[in-house]
Amino acid sequence: MQLQAFLRRAPSVESTRAELPDDNNLLKAILDAQDTIKVAYTNMYQALDDTVSTYTRHISALREVLQEADKGLAELRLEKRDMHREFSRMCQTFEELLADTKKMHTMEDMMERLGNEQSIEEIIGEEDTLIRMEAYLVDIRELSKIIQCLRGVRKQ
Repeated sequence: MQLQAFLRRAPSVESTRAELPDDNNLLKAILDAQDTIKVAYTNMYQALDDTVSTYTRHISALREVLQEADKGLAELRLEKRDMHREFSRMCQTFEELLADTKKMHTMEDMMERLGNEQSIEEIIGEEDTLIRMEAYLVDIRELSKIIQCLRGVRKQ
């Protein structure tokens, strides 16, 4: 900016050249060089101004991109928190099912002990129940394995 102000205050080459006698070629060459330098500095200043404007636009665009990225990151954090809550609920459900399975084992043992003292109809009815309970126990054992895996994942 100081350079531009200086160049504006400098006398024009044409007015100075007109005042010089014809035999002063060195001074005329210096004035021509000054004029060339003045044009070059003006062009450089304009190019610099254009570059600053371009960089300013790029920086504004990058800020917008960063703001969008921050919004996306916040959304991902919320999704992660929700998924973690859902995962914890699932683990709790599986643990409850596992506890029920342990109760079923105890009930199965008691039924076997009582089976010797019951009538045939009761034993047949209980046998159907036991078959269903055994299928349920197999499912619960599979769930138990899943719980073990999930606990390992959750600890990581």
